[in-house]
Formats: sequence, structure tokens, C-alpha cells
Amino acid sequence: MIVDDDEEDYLLLTDYIAELGEDEYSFEWASSFSEGARKMQEARHDIYLIDHWLGAGTGIDLIKDATSKGCQTPKILLTGVGNLEIDRQAIKAGASDYLPKTLLNTEMLERTLRHAIEHYEQNILLKKAEKELLRAEQINLTSRMARIIAHEVRNPLTNINLATDELGSFIQNHEEALLYTEIIKRSSERINNLITDLLNSTRLAESVMVECNIEKIMNDVLLLCNDRIQLKKIKLSKSGFEEDTTLSGDPDKLKIAFVNIVTNAIEAMDLMAKPELRIDLDRSEKWVSIRISDNGHGMDENTKKHLFEAFFTGKNGGMGLGMTTVQNVILHHQGTVQVESEVSKGTQFIVRLPRHSGNT
Repeated sequence: MIVDDDEEDYLLLTDYIAELGEDEYSFEWASSFSEGARKMQEARHDIYLIDHWLGAGTGIDLIKDATSKGCQTPKILLTGVGNLEIDRQAIKAGASDYLPKTLLNTEMLERTLRHAIEHYEQNILLKKAEKELLRAEQINLTSRMARIIAHEVRNPLTNINLATDELGSFIQNHEEALLYTEIIKRSSERINNLITDLLNSTRLAESVMVECNIEKIMNDVLLLCNDRIQLKKIKLSKSGFEEDTTLSGDPDKLKIAFVNIVTNAIEAMDLMAKPELRIDLDRSEKWVSIRISDNGHGMDENTKKHLFEAFFTGKNGGMGLGMTTVQNVILHHQGTVQVESEVSKGTQFIVRLPRHSGNT
């Protein structure tokens, strides 16, 4: 989008852009500061060319305003003449580049646009990689903490069980006392099972990687969840299931992960008048994407932020380990899992798995 209150300058820019090729760029014009600010909030464009002098404010003011409101799209400031101080202010405000109009020509414009977009895309990939690395580190930390907790709890728990068994031999004729020892045993067993669930969610057993079919895995998942889908009268839609897509993975572990996601979607649609569940499979040469969408209650920002953390749950009686297991399984398969959600509008999980690789 071009933000410039001078129509002649705007037309000059469109001439240069047209010389780049109609298939390369399409453009929109905002002829004032206020119009530019409004349209930039819509986040519909791939790059912004912003004139420095805009009457009601400067291009630097506009860049500051848009950046403060979360606009990360590349922004290039255009000025009548070169000025080092304006250049510095523009970059500090959040501009991707600075271009004097006196130097403007087709070659310079193409280079500036291309470099700004490439730099932006590289930053996105870098941030994504950093986020995945942070998740992996969090999982490793959670796993270590789980092993420490399990060790510290199971040692005294073993002593409690041994002492309870020994005590039982002394009170065989006291029914009321025996009742209490049974309560102790059941409680100990419950604690032990909770520890086992924690360890299983943070430290997966060694996976058996084989060539498997993602369509069959997803059909098996839906079969496992079918009773709940039917019971809650959920409308199920599928797309992309007609192909035969193979990947290297552990079918049982993948089913566990996807059952957790589908179950989460089903539970999110409680009390919805017309619950709908949709599963879409998409493929590229190297990846298969599985999108699981619902029109349920959705999640707030805090829930999305902590969703994959162990013990975080918004469900009554839930342990908060299901989504931790999902993330561990997918990362173990060298894949990624993302969640998009909005309160009262539903949730979409996007899982991407490599088609031809996996851990062994």
C-alpha cells in the first residue's frame, strides 16, 4: 500500500511499480495520514510505502503508531531528499528501510521492496525457530522436574505401602481399622498412577518409527472418538482424506496426540446449539498439514499462552497433561503444532509433520 498525500508522487510510484510487472505487485492508495493509519490496522498488505510529509503528521509518526499497535509488516519511508537524522528516526520507529525520492527508479524500488520482504520473511522464520527451541527446552525442563518429583514421592510412598501391609497383619480382626488401611492403599495407588501419568506425558517411551498412512491414522482417531461425536450430535466434515499419504512415524503415538486434540475440540463444544468439527488434510512435497477446527467456546490469550504447559488446565477434574503429550509427540516426530483461537468463535489446531523423515 502507498501512503502519500501528493497524487503526482503517487502516480510516479505506480509507474515504477507497473514497470516491475503486473504479476509482481498490486497496490492500494491511502491519500492521508488518517486513511493510512486506518488501513494499516487492517493488516491486509504485504508492504507499505509511506511518504514522510503527510499533513496531519509525519510518516515516522504513522510508522510509530502502526508498530505500537502490532503491525509488523515491512514499512519503507520515502522522503524528498536524503537526511541521515530522518533515516535514523525512521529505523528507530520501526521502518524496514528509508528511500529518498531523488534516488528513486525502477531498479532501486525493486531492490528495496525485495530486500524488505525477504528480511521480514527471514525474521518470521527466525522467530518461529526460536519459539520451537524454547518449547523444546521447556519440555526438557518439565521432564527433568517430573523425574525428580517422581523419585522424591515414590520413595516415601513405597514405605507407606510396606508399613500399611505390615500393619494389616496386626489388625486382621478389626474391620474398622482394616477399612482405614484400604483407604490408605487406594490413595497410595492413586498417587502412584498420577506420577505414572506425569512421566508418560513428559517422557515418551521409545517410539517405533515405521512407514504409516496419515489418512488411516486420522480415520482411526475419528473411529475412537465416534461415540462422543454421535452422542453430542456434532456435525463432522472432512477433506483431503481421499489420497494415500505416507510418512515416517509411530502410528500409536500419533493416534494418542490426535485423539487428545479431537477430544479437546469435542469438549470445547459443550452446550453449543450446532457443534461442528472439521478436519482438513493438506500436503506439500515435504509436509502434511492436519487442521482440526471446532466452533466451540474458544480460548483467551492466557489459555493459548500456557496451553502446552504441564498441569495447566481449564477443565474441572483435568490434570492438564493432554496438550503436553500432544506437543511432545509432535516434536518427537520433528513436526510443529500451532493453535489459533478466539473466545466464542472456536479453535483450530494446525499440526505439520514431515512426510519422509522422523526420529529412530
